[in-house]
Amino acid sequence: MTILLLIILISYQYQYSNAATVNVDATATGGGACGSSVDPCATIQEAINIANNNDIILLAQGLYSGLGNENITLTSETISGVTLMGGDDPSLVEISCASKNPALMLFGPDVMISSINNLTISNCHTSETSQTRDQSG
Repeated sequence: MTILLLIILISYQYQYSNAATVNVDATATGGGACGSSVDPCATIQEAINIANNNDIILLAQGLYSGLGNENITLTSETISGVTLMGGDDPSLVEISCASKNPALMLFGPDVMISSINNLTISNCHTSETSQTRDQSG
């Protein structure tokens, strides 16, 4: 029993120790090889598109709205297990949707977001069907 728990713990630590941080800043220009703290992505979707499984998408202070920041799509062909994370004050990092669009759309049985931390999601539609799961607020 102890050996099994140790193997699970090591596996868990390995999985998350290999996670990278992909930076996003609503004021960035994006494009090219974005994602570093020096050259952050301009939209959340852009960060999702370059992230790997279990990565952390770190959102800088600001308002994220419009194309690439709502209807954010994750499919089983892209990634799973990412964490969306804002800064220390959730009121300073906001995803705001126009016309009550969904904030996030997850397609596929194995697609998931590990967690959404320290950010505000507003004006977004919430729905759940067998085809999509919307994890907006």
